[in-house]
Amino acid sequence: MALNYDYTQSQAFCKQIGLVWIPSLLPDADSDAKKNDFTQIQVDVAMRHHLWQIKWLFTPANYNYRTRILIALHFLFSMKKFKE
Repeated sequence: MALNYDYTQSQAFCKQIGLVWIPSLLPDADSDAKKNDFTQIQVDVAMRHHLWQIKWLFTPANYNYRTRILIALHFLFSMKKFKE
């Protein structure tokens, strides 16, 4: 499937902040952006903000020790729902 937008800048920013670029996730985002008539600049800015939020969420230093434990417990025990 051909994409409607160029993600070169987004991919470079992703690498710059230490995240893994997963191209298989692009078609849905690309389709949504096209349906909403985004310009290339809007796509670049939206991707930049999204990537930065993901980076923040997955940086342990942003959470205190207690919160890290609670997050770990949440994922350990909430996974039971998906195994059944």
